[in-house]
Amino acid sequence: MGIHPLYFLFIAFIAFAYIYYTRRNKQRSAYYNRLRKAYIEKNQDLEPPKKNALAQGHPWVGMDKELLVSLFGDPSRKRPMNEDASQMIWTLDRIYVLMVDDRVQTWNHR
Repeated sequence: MGIHPLYFLFIAFIAFAYIYYTRRNKQRSAYYNRLRKAYIEKNQDLEPPKKNALAQGHPWVGMDKELLVSLFGDPSRKRPMNEDASQMIWTLDRIYVLMVDDRVQTWNHR
């Protein structure tokens, strides 16, 4: 018995989806890298540790959520750590961020 024709259609769909999302993620990453570089150039008085953090593509401790979202994008997931949601874990592109009272407490790469 031969392979069902829908099998090839399914494989083509999976390949297309992989290519599409990989390309989209690369474009998104390049876009936010440009935003971070522009922020560094615009804010010359930014402290060197903060400049280095942004240049390396990660947030700094104490960064507020508005700046985090504007320079890294919306989180794909937000998980509350306590009942009043004052502590949350945000999942960004390749970074986990612990937010406490809307500020970065710590972060970690995936």
